[in-house]
Amino acid sequence: MLAKLEAVLTVVAFIMLVIGFINSGFSLGWFFVVMALVYVIRYIEYRRWTAIVSFILLAVGAAALFFIGS
Repeated sequence: MLAKLEAVLTVVAFIMLVIGFINSGFSLGWFFVVMALVYVIRYIEYRRWTAIVSFILLAVGAAALFFIGS
């Protein structure tokens, strides 16, 4: 179940990344938010500390992009 959700969120993140590059009005922060959710799922599945570090980096990146965009 979580593996399917992770796959779907990864595809959604890729679509948001492409839209963010094409449309300057769309914040790339949404890409970082979705990828942070993917790493939360990976932590739940694998219990690796690298998933927590990745989540923190992606969350900070998302916040930075949202502040730059506003």
